[in-house]
Amino acid sequence: MVFSITLWVPSKAQSINTEAQQTQDRAYLQDLISKALHQNREVQNLQLGYHKTEIQKKMAWGTFIPKVSLNGGYAYAGLNVHDIQTPQSILGMGQNLGGMLGGLAPVIAAGNPALGAMLPELIGKLPEIPSSFGLTSNDMNIWNAGISAKMVLFSGLKVTYLSKALDHKIAAERLMVKRQEGQVIKEVTDYYDKLGLISASEQVLNDARKLLDKEKTRAQKAKANGLITRYDLQKIEIASLDLDTKDIELSGNKQLVLTRLEQLTGEPAEAIAMHHVVLTPWVQVSTGNDINHRPEVAALKESVAARSYQQKATISGYLPKAMAFGTSQYINMKDMAVVDPASMVGVAVTWEIFDGFHTAHERQIAKIDHTIAVNKLEDATSLLALSLEKTKVDFQVNSSKIAVLQQKVEKANLGLEIRSKEYAEGLATVNQLLEAITDLQQTKMALNKVIYDQRRAGVSLLEATGDLQLENIQ
Repeated sequence: MVFSITLWVPSKAQSINTEAQQTQDRAYLQDLISKALHQNREVQNLQLGYHKTEIQKKMAWGTFIPKVSLNGGYAYAGLNVHDIQTPQSILGMGQNLGGMLGGLAPVIAAGNPALGAMLPELIGKLPEIPSSFGLTSNDMNIWNAGISAKMVLFSGLKVTYLSKALDHKIAAERLMVKRQEGQVIKEVTDYYDKLGLISASEQVLNDARKLLDKEKTRAQKAKANGLITRYDLQKIEIASLDLDTKDIELSGNKQLVLTRLEQLTGEPAEAIAMHHVVLTPWVQVSTGNDINHRPEVAALKESVAARSYQQKATISGYLPKAMAFGTSQYINMKDMAVVDPASMVGVAVTWEIFDGFHTAHERQIAKIDHTIAVNKLEDATSLLALSLEKTKVDFQVNSSKIAVLQQKVEKANLGLEIRSKEYAEGLATVNQLLEAITDLQQTKMALNKVIYDQRRAGVSLLEATGDLQLENIQ
């Protein structure tokens, strides 16, 4: 009938066993966390996210890498023109030319007898202008090929600033991976502690059941001797049935917890169930005194820096851009001509002196985005600072409550011992005995719940200071 709280006042040998169990328990928990981190899809997606940003940074610097392209083409051209009518004005010009030369023949002969003698013969040889004619051209096959290259020499500092912005974005995304890993650690430890709480509760119910079984045996003998009534015996049986109900509830909760742990870690639920989880309080959590190492805060700071460089990148709209280029072209017009390759190299500069206020509006948007990022950082800092103070208080309060409830369990044990002796001597009723048993049971349950709450507060305290990492889990 006498219970000793060996968990809280252990002997030297028991202390060694408890420490060994805690070390084994911690190693198993950390193994489960490692498996959960390895298979968590959200962690994987966030890792892929910053890998994608790293590629975007390479693409940004790729602006300065020369681009080379080949081009080629073929064209077919055909020309077939016929039955073109000669205009009347041209026909008239031919007739007038012959008549004019015939009229000038005497004048020319007077000045130059030799030429005058030749004029009739020349006039007779003048070709007659046809009233119509046909024109036909052969088909043409045109081939061309070439190579060209271009390279950005100056982007108006846009690439430089955007690259720095991407550096800070990558840093922020890496920090968000760390934050998500913390969320995974928090969830796995939560369900693991729930499993420990269920195991501890099962132990409390088993202890209460053993006690009730002893009292039931004693009550049956007492009833046979006429010392108690059937009603008193039924009270003990009802209390035993209440324990059965609680056992069924704990069994259902345990199955749900095991299923969730299997989903999180990939470890079979049967294997997890075989491991005995010991619910022990955390020792004093050693953390920092501020939130500066918290991933969310650090990520927001990186976001502010990224927005600042994005704002600087918009200055490129006011600056000139320079580009080097080169090209070489070859053209072959079959049956017509061949043009030797034509090559050209040079540098081109463009400076958009008015872009319809596009750059000005772009800078305004970038400034607004920067202000939003600063506001988010300030809000998060104040809220998380308050959260840090709350988690410190929660951890201290629950640690203090553990010490109080330990004493209360000892008192409940002593009270049950006294009440049991009084009942055996007929100085207490069965109801008073059952109240003492229930009081001890509830006190132990409350102690286990406070240990669970203190462990959760310890995890929250690590999270609040940015120290929620695998090696810090107890």
